[in-house]
Amino acid sequence: MIDYTELPEDRIVVMRVSGLVSADEMEGFLKRLQAFIDQHGDIKVLKIVHDFRGVDPRVFFRGLWFDLRNWKHFTHVASVGDKEWQRQIADFINPALKMELKAFAPEEETAAMEWLRSV
Repeated sequence: MIDYTELPEDRIVVMRVSGLVSADEMEGFLKRLQAFIDQHGDIKVLKIVHDFRGVDPRVFFRGLWFDLRNWKHFTHVASVGDKEWQRQIADFINPALKMELKAFAPEEETAAMEWLRSV
């Protein structure tokens, strides 16, 4: 499931991801996110992951292609979750990207939003 919220005044998209993401959910999410990017240009993302079990394989590459095409528009990403691998990915890819990716523990959701609003 993807719960999607836009905060246009801060150019922030909040996405809460849990369970298995269906093809329809992913397609709807990508359309809304593309429209937000088209309207605001560079944006920030708060991604909150809880009990994520994957994405319908039929849209996996669609999501990957979307990311590759739009990567330059993501200036800051705050990833909230309880998985250590999220922190390791942030540490690994930060030097290679224009955007800043920062990982937060589940209890740091408020701090993640404060960080996005401050940058």
